[in-house]
Amino acid sequence: MNNSLSSNRLTGLTLLIAIAFFMEQLDSTIAVTAINNIADDLSVHSTTITMAIAVYIMTLAIFLPIGGWSAKNFGCKNTFLSAIILFTVGSLGCGFSKNIYLFISSEIVQGVGAALMVPVGRLFVIQNSKKSELAKRISILVWPGLIAPIFGPSLGAYITTYYSWHWIFFINIPIAMILFVLAWYFLPTEYINKQSRIKLDSLGFLLSSLMLVMGLGSLDWLSNFGINNIVPWGLLTSSVILGVLLNHHISKSKSPIISLAPWNNDVNFKHTLISGSICRAALSGLPILIPLFLQSELGLSMIESGNIILTMFAGNLLMKIFTTSILTKCGFKKPLIISSLISALSILGCWYGQHNILYICVMLFLIGCMRSLQFSLYNTLAFSELPKPYLNSANVLNNLFTQISFAMGITLVSIFIRLGSDSGLISSNISILPFLGFASLALLPLFFLLFIEKDYGNSVR
Repeated sequence: MNNSLSSNRLTGLTLLIAIAFFMEQLDSTIAVTAINNIADDLSVHSTTITMAIAVYIMTLAIFLPIGGWSAKNFGCKNTFLSAIILFTVGSLGCGFSKNIYLFISSEIVQGVGAALMVPVGRLFVIQNSKKSELAKRISILVWPGLIAPIFGPSLGAYITTYYSWHWIFFINIPIAMILFVLAWYFLPTEYINKQSRIKLDSLGFLLSSLMLVMGLGSLDWLSNFGINNIVPWGLLTSSVILGVLLNHHISKSKSPIISLAPWNNDVNFKHTLISGSICRAALSGLPILIPLFLQSELGLSMIESGNIILTMFAGNLLMKIFTTSILTKCGFKKPLIISSLISALSILGCWYGQHNILYICVMLFLIGCMRSLQFSLYNTLAFSELPKPYLNSANVLNNLFTQISFAMGITLVSIFIRLGSDSGLISSNISILPFLGFASLALLPLFFLLFIEKDYGNSVR
């Protein structure tokens, strides 16, 4: 740990990185409600814009391993500042786009910037935090991932309705400029020994990139065109084959692009990563499913349904006050088990209270509370007992699993809705199936939690 950093300064830097994370996560969801407007302006079909947004998420996932390599070779500060510049350039390009080609190219630049920005900043915080302060720091880093997906669609709808979709991207510019100045002054400059730099594992990067493109591409295809098509299953099979080849390459490489050392050597870390990813997939689709449900069943407008979903934010905010004390008194395992059960019941409650807005708001509030608690506990538990040499690799793996689980959660919304429709198409009325699907998924982490040792993570309590 870098002892020259005071606790207050590190807390400030953690907040700075959390704001960067908020900006990154916001861009994953804010444009969803503006898809038709963007498509009309760029003279393309709305599905083309959907795929362009998916390109951003895909690029983000592909370049995540580069962040860990860049931090080792060029330092966290240099990588973080370069990432902010890339993200800003990409945001400007999206906002000024006059055709689909510039829009997609700008989304790619944005995705590269996002991939380097937050994981590198998070790694800096984890490496420089005492065990006793890790839970508090992780709690700060987690809140943007909780809030942005809830605020994103509502904010996008408001901006598009009263201003222009271009401002969805332009609002990033002042935030990025402030972040750059603060990071320049407050992030410490590290000494990098040029002789100790590691050569980029080009073959590993190629295999991991193709694996993620195929895997996330299959999810996007399923989301847009349903399960009755051979293409997504072919892509998914190709992704699995590439994953096997990547695993073989990693086992032979001296400096692989993705190290599996934490995964292979700590079974508790492995089960934490799996159960946490399933949990995120179960809860990340709800900010999209619930507004669609409210619009189709209660006839609410896009903005009205977005306002109701903000009750989840209230739950997130309230639970932040109690997360650290719950962790200190109860540890990890028991709160995660209880919160999984409450999440599943609350998801089903949203369906059964479909004609009572107040009842739905209560269910959403409970989901927000459990979502906040689970995300904070899983992120803290993942790094709680790992030795320092494993932190970089664990950070890359955790971020990869997080992005994939978020993509899966969003994809499952349309898949469950299609399966619940007699025609197999997106129906104007939403059946109980999506709620049963997400509730079942919310319970699945319980199986993997059973394999985590009872006292695992106690060092950070």
